[in-house]
Formats: sequence, C-alpha cells, structure tokens
Amino acid sequence: MRTRFLHRLLALVCLASLTTAAAMVGGGGDTGVQPAEKQLNAPGQPAAQEQSIAPMTDKTLANGLYMQGQFTYSLQGGAASITLDRINNDSFTRTTGTLQLSVWATSYQPVRGDGITGYRLATFSTLTAMAPRTFYTNVSRSGSSARPPDGSYWLVLVLGEFNPAACPNNPDGYCVTDTFTSFTQVSWGNAQPTFNYSDLWWTSTESGWGISLLHHPSNVIFGAWFTYDDSGNPKWYVVPYCPLVADYCFGTLYETTGSPFAQAFNPNAVTVTPVGTLSLNFSSFGNGLMTYNVRGVTSTKRITRQPF
Repeated sequence: MRTRFLHRLLALVCLASLTTAAAMVGGGGDTGVQPAEKQLNAPGQPAAQEQSIAPMTDKTLANGLYMQGQFTYSLQGGAASITLDRINNDSFTRTTGTLQLSVWATSYQPVRGDGITGYRLATFSTLTAMAPRTFYTNVSRSGSSARPPDGSYWLVLVLGEFNPAACPNNPDGYCVTDTFTSFTQVSWGNAQPTFNYSDLWWTSTESGWGISLLHHPSNVIFGAWFTYDDSGNPKWYVVPYCPLVADYCFGTLYETTGSPFAQAFNPNAVTVTPVGTLSLNFSSFGNGLMTYNVRGVTSTKRITRQPF
C-alpha cells in the first residue's frame, strides 16, 4: 500500500513538472455587469520601472465605459498576451477616446477603477473609439512584456482612455477608466522563504476541513486539501507543485479519485483532473492566506497551523 501511495505521488509530481515549462497564466475579472447593445469588431494583434497611472478626473457613471466578464493572461519569455470578454460603452451620448489595455503588477489589490501604482508589464495596441451604446467582444491582444523586481504581485488589467486633459500626470495621456485584478498572485525570482511551512493547517472557526502542507528543502510545497463538496461528501484536492518565492506560492489544483481502500487495488479508478489553482501567502510562522479557484469559484481563507 505504501508503494502504491508513493506511485500516486510521483505521478502527480510528474504532471506538475510539466507546468514549469508552460507560460505564467491566469485570469481575473467580474461577471456581474450587464452588456450594452451594439457590437464592434475587436481586431487582434500579434525589468519594469515602478510608476503610477491616474484615473480620469471627470469620470462619472454617465461615461458608461467599463470591462465585463473575465480576462486571461499569459506571460513568458518576454511575450505577453491577454483575452477579455467585453468592453462596454453604455453611454447614450458619449463617444469615447481611443482605448488601450495594459497589464500591471501591484503589491496590493487595487480598488476597481482607481489609479494604479506598480510595474507596467505590457501595453497593447489601441482599440478605436467607441460610439454610444456599443461594445467590443472577445478582445485579444499580444505584445512584449517586462518583469518586475523579484517578489509576489497581483496582476491588474487596466482599461485606459485617451484624454490627456482628464489625467495630466499620465505621460501617455491615457486615463484609467476600469481595472480587473487577477484571481491569485504570481511570483518572480527566487527569494528564500522565512520559515518552513510543513504542518497541518486549518481555519479554526471552520472545523472539518484543512490542508496538509509538505515544504520540501527545494522550497516546493506539496499540499493535500481535504474538504467536502456541495452534498457534504468528502472531497480531495492536491497542489503537487507550489514553488515558494519568499513566503508565497502558486500552483495548479487537481481533483483526485482512487481505488477503494478495502478492495483490491484498481489502477483504473485513479484519476487526476486539473480543476483550478491555489495560492498560499504566509505572513508569519503560523499564519497565512489560502486563495483558491475551483471551477470558477474563488475564495480566500485565513489559515493557521493546527495545534496538537
């Protein structure tokens, strides 16, 4: 039985190792906004310095310019690409200025639509002005990317509108009109963690579930999350490859099934299905945040070491 268990772990680690060669990918957004009426075509196109970008000084709800849905990003080898569900102009009277999307890295989660202070990683080709009551859909952009200093960051998709008079401190003349923040943080570099985080972790006010973490000397965390599904049935997830940069890690989350313990082992019953992502952000020896995205459901839990 021990051999079978080790074989399962090795299989999961092999699956996880494939992610190291892939792009840094993820997403974010908001699904709670209603669309506008008329569609426009959105044409595609095939070590950053800290800076700030301000919102429009005359921004009001009447402007009606905002992003909708979710976005995805990919950053790898100096290349960047993004997709975005929609950009809406709900105004009945106002034609926008030229629009531009950019991706920023911030050490904090900015309030939607506020100005940004952080590192601009990528700026994409512009979109033409939008007439009243129109929208872009399935927006896709690609270009080159920079990287921030080593550390962990939130990635922010910024929708900017060209209006130099409304944000005179922005050198390119584009003002923030809306922002979407990534579901999880991402990390650059190889800064060492402060502590070893191997232990059983839980939320003390939510007895019944927890996550077991193995912090390997290579500074990769293997996590086994035991919880329950919507029907109250036991559910297992694993994050087999969560590499730590300083005190933060991010990895792919897998749902697992296996052969019943009391029966002869059936290898066909073993399944490993990617279902989302999980990140761990530790603030001290015994405290951290666990953020997960499972099949589109995102939440953050404060976790502590479970005492014995």
